[in-house]
Amino acid sequence: MVGKKLYGPATIKGVAVIIFAPNLRANEITGVIRGLHTACQALGIVGFPPDPPVIEKGAASGSFAAVSDFDYFGHQLLTLG
Repeated sequence: MVGKKLYGPATIKGVAVIIFAPNLRANEITGVIRGLHTACQALGIVGFPPDPPVIEKGAASGSFAAVSDFDYFGHQLLTLG
């Protein structure tokens, strides 16, 4: 998306990063978050914090999260405030 801009700037009102990969190192997680933050700034998206909460769940049982995983994430996000 190099050189692209959003039609109109958008605002993100809440962000959390959910990690499914059990072997992801802290510096890799930080790199992904930094990349998302930088991309949002480049596209005019405001509100993506440089240090969003990170929820580490490990690998999901299938290729996509189970409904119980989303319940877990929702509870975690509510407790983060």
